[in-house]
Amino acid sequence: MFTNKPVLDATSPDVVYTDSIEDENGKRTFDYVAAARIIYRSPSHLEVTENENGSFGMDSITVKDINDKSEKVALYTINNEDKTINYPFGAPVYQMLGRYTYHLYAYESYTNKEVEGSPVTVKVPIPNSRVTVKNQFASTTIVAEADGAVGEISNEEFNLDEEGKADYTFICGLPNIQSPYTRTLNI
Repeated sequence: MFTNKPVLDATSPDVVYTDSIEDENGKRTFDYVAAARIIYRSPSHLEVTENENGSFGMDSITVKDINDKSEKVALYTINNEDKTINYPFGAPVYQMLGRYTYHLYAYESYTNKEVEGSPVTVKVPIPNSRVTVKNQFASTTIVAEADGAVGEISNEEFNLDEEGKADYTFICGLPNIQSPYTRTLNI
C-alpha cells in the first residue's frame, strides 16, 4: 500500500536530469524533468515465538494421585506430518511464578514476482517500533483473591531493536479460577 501521494514538481522544464536502466536489451539512458519518490509499505507483521518447536507454555507437568503415584502429563502434542500443535486443555499451560520469554520480530513482507515461477519473498525488519503488551497472566496483573476476577492490567511498553526484535519476559501470576479458566495477552 502506498502511504504517501507524491507531488511532482515540474515547474522548471529547462532542468533536465538523465538516468539509465539496464535490461535484456542492454543499457538505455533517458531524460526526465520530474521524478516521483514513492515509498511502498506492505502490511506489517508481528511474529511471536516462545519455544523452538513453535509451541507456547510448558511441555508437560507431573501430577500425583491420592496414592502419591506420579504421572507426567503432556500439555501439548505436535503432529509429525503438518507440525500443527494441539493443546489438550484448549490452550497453553503456564505455571504460577514461572518465568517465560516471548521472542518478538516485527517485519514487512515483500514478494518479487519478476522471476517467473520462483517468486522471492523477503522480510524487512521494522526497527525501533514501539510495542505495548497487555498481559493478564503476568504477575503484575491485579487479581481478586476471592473470586479470581481480573482487576487492573498494566501496559508494558518497550522498543524493538534495530533488527525489529525484542524479548519480552514475564513471571506468571495467579491462575484464572473462573470459567473458561484462561487469561489473555494482547500485543
